[in-house]
Amino acid sequence: MNGDDFNVPSHVLKSFPITPAQVEPIHKELEELARLLRAEQPRHPSVTLYAKKEIGNYDLNRCRHITDQAEQLILGALELSHLWPAVLLADARSQKATGERPGTEREWPFPWNGHHG
Repeated sequence: MNGDDFNVPSHVLKSFPITPAQVEPIHKELEELARLLRAEQPRHPSVTLYAKKEIGNYDLNRCRHITDQAEQLILGALELSHLWPAVLLADARSQKATGERPGTEREWPFPWNGHHG
């Protein structure tokens, strides 16, 4: 695979081994988890200075209580729940081992009231 977590080449999406039809039966549950995730993400900022600019992102490791539910739901729909331990192992092995960049902040650099818009 090439690209990064922001730019995903179209061939990666086209080769993805799961179709929307395969997860249609759990659509409502996934939609609810997506709603919860959208509300939770802004509570876990990661703001780092790059080239004199503050770059903000969400620390999804702190949202695992939601993302893990979605992943387990999808595995169940695909009848692959038995692979959950392997998913956790692969995730642990792919995590960045060096930690955060020096100066990373856990607060937004602007007033935040917890609401979008």
